[in-house]
Amino acid sequence: MPKNRFEASAAPRETDSSTKRSSVTSSVSSVAEQALIFVAASNAKTPAPLVDAYLMRLHDASIGRLKETCADVADSMMADGIRSEDIADRYVPAVARKLGEEWSDDDLSFASVSIGSARLQALLRRIGPDWSADSAPNPLVAESAALVIVTAEVHHTLGSMVLAGQLRRAGLSVRLVVGAETSEVVDLIRDNNFAAVLISASITESMESLKT
Repeated sequence: MPKNRFEASAAPRETDSSTKRSSVTSSVSSVAEQALIFVAASNAKTPAPLVDAYLMRLHDASIGRLKETCADVADSMMADGIRSEDIADRYVPAVARKLGEEWSDDDLSFASVSIGSARLQALLRRIGPDWSADSAPNPLVAESAALVIVTAEVHHTLGSMVLAGQLRRAGLSVRLVVGAETSEVVDLIRDNNFAAVLISASITESMESLKT
């Protein structure tokens, strides 16, 4: 906390204000923590095995090997009882990893992987419009917002979209900002009262580089 907040505590009215701000900060932090714990707990549950046939169909649809689209495959999956949440959290990331492996092995071109990723992102937008804070089990969480940032230098945005969906299902209102410049991020954080600020980064980036 800034030093002057402690110095101002000598005056009774300032003490009351400081206590209120401290209480609000503590409450906001608690709300964000609850949402993140919810996401972690959901991921920790033992899930049903992925259906290989649907994985392959979704993979092939994403790179245009099939006449059916990713949305068509998702509709078939949900008709068979696979939840939209599982499609977003498990099938889409699994297909994305497969695309990355095929690019690394020179089995797919960068263009094909980029197109496939874009189609998977379009699928996420299609199946996730009803995931919002309105359905939050905890009303305190429903009143909170999270900022998910993909900086201008980062080209992979699929993971941040998956995370945004998970946070929305946990009850947070999510602002997803893609291609954000540092000045834009600073303005957003200054002008809004976010319960959490999350930055998307690759495994090659250090904490030091993110701070700058």
